[in-house]
Amino acid sequence: MNDKKKFDTDELVVQNIMKYEDGRGFIYKHLLMCNVFDSTFNNDSIQHAYQAGKRKAGLQIVDDLKQYAPEYYVKMIQENM
Repeated sequence: MNDKKKFDTDELVVQNIMKYEDGRGFIYKHLLMCNVFDSTFNNDSIQHAYQAGKRKAGLQIVDDLKQYAPEYYVKMIQENM
């Protein structure tokens, strides 16, 4: 699959998930599990590395949400405040 087609497919997938309240809730739950909205600092270096890795994966999802469906990203945040 070429990069242009992948971009188009990713955009469609993200928009389809985020279009619905249940989809936004599902994504928000997973962002919480990835500690996207929290600090990953821990005095234990192994635990810190583990938390940082989870957060990095979550931040990539946030980047995709902001790029492909910014209005739904804002709506998701508002729904969970």
